[in-house]
Amino acid sequence: SSGINAEWPLRPGEADAETGSSASMIVAIYPQEMQLTLSTAHLKVKYSADAADTTFVAMVTSKGTYASLPDSRVESMESGQAQFQISGGGKYQVLKYPYVPVIIAFCILAVVLVALVIGLAIFFHKNPSAWYRVKRTFGGDV
Repeated sequence: SSGINAEWPLRPGEADAETGSSASMIVAIYPQEMQLTLSTAHLKVKYSADAADTTFVAMVTSKGTYASLPDSRVESMESGQAQFQISGGGKYQVLKYPYVPVIIAFCILAVVLVALVIGLAIFFHKNPSAWYRVKRTFGGDV
């Protein structure tokens, strides 16, 4: 029977996927095709991230892309250590992203500002006298 082997970190040439947001190294459990039938194994991974970062555990595919591990399999993520359940071989990594709600708020703000500028441009195009009044009010030459 084949045993379970884990590598930490991976061999040179098997680096992180090209995201630039790795909070931990990739942990590989071999053989990758192996499925655990008796019980689910627990894996602990140390990671580093700022308190404001959003962190999650991901499975790394053979193409170097990520698939988020379901929250139901993540047991804890605190004090720089993630503990989660795995049901077989594969590659696992903790990823981090800057504080996501702030990014979402700035994206929404940008969309609103663009819509406002476009709306004002259309309004002043249809109502040139309104543009004339605005220019006169703020001291523009008429």
